[in-house]
Amino acid sequence: MNRTLRTDRSSRALALAVAVLGFAGAASAQQVVAYNDFDGLGTLPAYTTTYSTRSGGTTSGFLTNSLTNTATPYTVTVAHTTTGTAYGNQSGTPALGTDARDTFGGHVSFGNASSPSSAINLNNADSTFTYTFSNLSTTGDELYGFAGTFTRGLAGTTEYTNRWTLVTLQGAVSATAAHTADSANVVTFEDNPFQVAINTGGATVGVVARWLDIDAGLDGQFTILMQQYTGAIPSGGNAGGTGYGLSHIQFTAAPIPEPASVAVLGGVLALGFVGASRRRLRTRN
Repeated sequence: MNRTLRTDRSSRALALAVAVLGFAGAASAQQVVAYNDFDGLGTLPAYTTTYSTRSGGTTSGFLTNSLTNTATPYTVTVAHTTTGTAYGNQSGTPALGTDARDTFGGHVSFGNASSPSSAINLNNADSTFTYTFSNLSTTGDELYGFAGTFTRGLAGTTEYTNRWTLVTLQGAVSATAAHTADSANVVTFEDNPFQVAINTGGATVGVVARWLDIDAGLDGQFTILMQQYTGAIPSGGNAGGTGYGLSHIQFTAAPIPEPASVAVLGGVLALGFVGASRRRLRTRN
């Protein structure tokens, strides 16, 4: 069952009816937009966390809401396998006007060319890198979003142009794919909307893996899994032998207003059990 907050017309009509009549229930949480920078170097806003597996780093903790600069109840845990996973010593800056630059500019530190852990290299089929988000709603009264990016190549260079990462959303009941619309640097899969491959190598690419309206399910968590991608790419042939973890991520949370039991607007009866019925029908994919 796909719950899409922005395109579910019946839900929007019900919410409008409830709001107009003053019957809307209290939201369970505030709007949240949080950022984490794995590398954690350079100039970062106070609200950007730096959880990572770097030596001496902190691998788990609460995210901070960039809208209020206050801690949220949501946690992120960063992990990677030791087999085939290594650190690279440079990262680039996505070009102006790209989705990555528009989404993350000013919130993370791009282009840490001298950092020993700027890049998380995924060098073989056994190497994985994950972000797990926990303490999320188990009742379906909030929906979440994830966006992530990485740029390996430095401006003015042509190296690393064929380096791709397979990104998988795990543990979600439903979600809406909203990846960068770039047919040359993004590969989607019709049989699995919870997976995408993106080009994380080239200096000017700047694409983003993104899901919106994520229902975390009954255990209140979901995971973003990153792996090396060596499958077919739009330009022909297959992707190169190394992928990269998404060093820069954004997490969002938005409450779903709880409707009243009954609301009437313009002679139309709106029943508040719609929201409850949708929650009862939630099952994990």
